Amino acid sequence: MELAAGLSAFSIPFSPVVAMTSVTPTSPETETSGNAEQLFYQGVEKLSQNLLDEAQVALESSYKLNPSNSGTPFNLAICYVRKGMYQAALEFFEKTIELEPELTVAYFNAGKTAFLMGSHEEAVIYFERSLKGDMPEGQVLPAKGIALHSCGRMAEALEDFNRALELEESTVCLLYRAKSKMMMHDFAGALTDIERLEELGEVNAETLVVRFMSLKQMQRNWEALEAFEQLEAIDPEAGKQFSISLAEDLEEARKNINLIVKH
Repeated sequence: MELAAGLSAFSIPFSPVVAMTSVTPTSPETETSGNAEQLFYQGVEKLSQNLLDEAQVALESSYKLNPSNSGTPFNLAICYVRKGMYQAALEFFEKTIELEPELTVAYFNAGKTAFLMGSHEEAVIYFERSLKGDMPEGQVLPAKGIALHSCGRMAEALEDFNRALELEESTVCLLYRAKSKMMMHDFAGALTDIERLEELGEVNAETLVVRFMSLKQMQRNWEALEAFEQLEAIDPEAGKQFSISLAEDLEEARKNINLIVKH
């Protein structure tokens, strides 16, 4: 089995776009219609209450009356993301950027939306643009690193995770740095990050699969199988899934152990 096969079933922890902060009108005094402004604030209020259908109606109506207020497409994009309408959301983040090119949070949220759509290369471009503004590196670098990892650009991802971890220790960055190191055949480095995660109390299916694969590649087969047995014990469902996707690796580890025992 290819080394990458062990990563295919990994879920991707990613900050939900629903947590984005609403943007208020840039110039309320220049609203072409008092009704547009009223609808805007009504939509933002409904959005804050998570009444998404009502928020969508109000914000769409406001945008039709006054499409020049950058806050309206931004908040409408948030509404679309919460409803799972990612393509529409991305289009309205783009409209926001057209109106306010320096609004870096719009690039960042567009990147997260593109990622949720599976457009990882596009997400990287948005994240890179958001770093040119006032978005905190500690917020953008982990997201950009995960997108790079998903593109198979491991060396670049590793740089972002290293920088992010210099700023602040993060279990997400540690996990993805371990994955990136493993994919680059730095198995000892991957194990070091997994051990740090375990010190922080992070022991789950993902950490144990990285531990298993790294130990196996280092020919530490007994320890590798112990890691997999631990995975089966703490998460039986994940154990079943990975026993299928990692079947060849498990069989090879067992054969290597049998050879040692016979000799």
